[in-house]
Amino acid sequence: MSSHCRRESATRTLRELYDLQQLPYLKLFRAHLASSYDREGGNYDFGNYERIERGQGVLLQAQGSGMITRIWSANAKGRLRIYVDGRSAPVVDESFPEFLKNAPMSWGEGVNSYKHAAGKPLGYTAYRAIPFRKEIKATITPAHDDLYYQINYLTFHAKDDLPPGEEILGSTERAAHESIFGDFDFSRSSVAGAGHKVVKDRIRLKAGEKRPLFEIQECSRILGVSVKLSYSSDRLTREHQKRNLLLRAYWDDDVYGADGHLVNPAPSVASPLAYFFLDFDQADSLNSVFTRFRRSADGVRHQYACRFPMPFRNYAKIVLVNDAATDYSDIEYEILYQSEPKWEESACHFKAAFHEETNAFGYDLGNYRDRVMYLRNRDGRDNYSLLRAFGKGHFIGCGMHIDYGETPFICALVEADEAVFVDRDPALTMWGTGTEDYFNDAWGVGDYQRPLSGLTDRDKRIFGYRFHLADCIPFQEKIDFTFEHGSSNNCSASYRSIAFYYKRPEVPDFSCRPGAEMDEEYGVDRKLVRSADRNMDRYFEL
Repeated sequence: MSSHCRRESATRTLRELYDLQQLPYLKLFRAHLASSYDREGGNYDFGNYERIERGQGVLLQAQGSGMITRIWSANAKGRLRIYVDGRSAPVVDESFPEFLKNAPMSWGEGVNSYKHAAGKPLGYTAYRAIPFRKEIKATITPAHDDLYYQINYLTFHAKDDLPPGEEILGSTERAAHESIFGDFDFSRSSVAGAGHKVVKDRIRLKAGEKRPLFEIQECSRILGVSVKLSYSSDRLTREHQKRNLLLRAYWDDDVYGADGHLVNPAPSVASPLAYFFLDFDQADSLNSVFTRFRRSADGVRHQYACRFPMPFRNYAKIVLVNDAATDYSDIEYEILYQSEPKWEESACHFKAAFHEETNAFGYDLGNYRDRVMYLRNRDGRDNYSLLRAFGKGHFIGCGMHIDYGETPFICALVEADEAVFVDRDPALTMWGTGTEDYFNDAWGVGDYQRPLSGLTDRDKRIFGYRFHLADCIPFQEKIDFTFEHGSSNNCSASYRSIAFYYKRPEVPDFSCRPGAEMDEEYGVDRKLVRSADRNMDRYFEL
């Protein structure tokens, strides 16, 4: 069997779905979301089921082989039953809130008070793997007319792709999660193992200067990047610096085309450095599965670290660009990497795309229970687009910052649903139930961090992040990952976001560029893609 086939088949087991070093390889499964979203495009995102039969609400019914990877509810109630492969006896038959509360990798405080405790989201989220070989059906009894729910699940091409259930449940499942959610050091060289190499230096960077941090011509994989630097103690100056110290990374054909000639480089990573590490000035520290940062008590000294695996065939270059009006006198960095024996054909390049948009978009209606609830958004055409990419790959996460300091009302702002449009298949469209729901919270915005997600609201600035491992979203042709501007695009605000994904290098990457040329060259069907046309000219360009 070829290494290409081995890598793709390996992603079928839960342990390898959560193996960070397997993340860059193509995923052949398809990702789906069953949710209680308003089928009419409004904000009644509750009590909606696939159907109701004999008093039971059908949450999910799907054919083929696959696996449930995540279940969320803002107000879990009733009795949950999950049936697999045509069996009459359910594999799950228990109280819905107890099921979520007791599942591995579960968090949340339920809905007893509707008040967020520090560090604890409301509702419940559970990353619980439930495999099926032929079909799956999930029901709730009774069919409550106010139930919010989301179920992420995968479908595979054949039942042989899925290992026996006992191999991915119970203790193995818990071990797979825990193995990746431990601490990793800000100093990557301190954990360098056999065969690992480190490039590190301390540099000055003047205003307007750019400096290569890493450049190599061989088949390798970057394992981690850490940076230490100081910003200004003045908040406005610090914000200016964070927006204008830019990180760029180039892999292989980003710089040298398929014919080996130098081309106009379009970076695979194009983002302000701070935002790449999910530092939008929303907190003193962040500890996620991929990125971490902390800052000193005076807000000046910052430490960043990430451990995205970044493979490349024969060339890599990482550059730091200072577009700020101030100098940096002391920047320390370390890059940990290892040589690879060969480039595997199922490997993808790591990508990170920054996007920002300031709009006077919506009506900013404050009458929450009446006019806002009846607004309709059926196609997502005017949504905010975090990522629009073409080719083969998979989306693995994002961070999003919303500044609503000049918005008259917040009430409908976080009612924005995520809408994800994949390839040309409407069956793969994912429509969520609200911004805080996507970030694994409920009933407004709390203040919490977990390895896979977090959400906070400080000084009229909302920041959320979420990473997708077992629930990553593969695409074979294209992806448009969007959020509404408030419920049904009702609200105005200032948006900034960073999207992380992997993509095969065959198709040019336009994710950070205006989109008009893509439509002609790649035959985009607007009705299927439902892209936010008016937003594309606001993509951040470096």
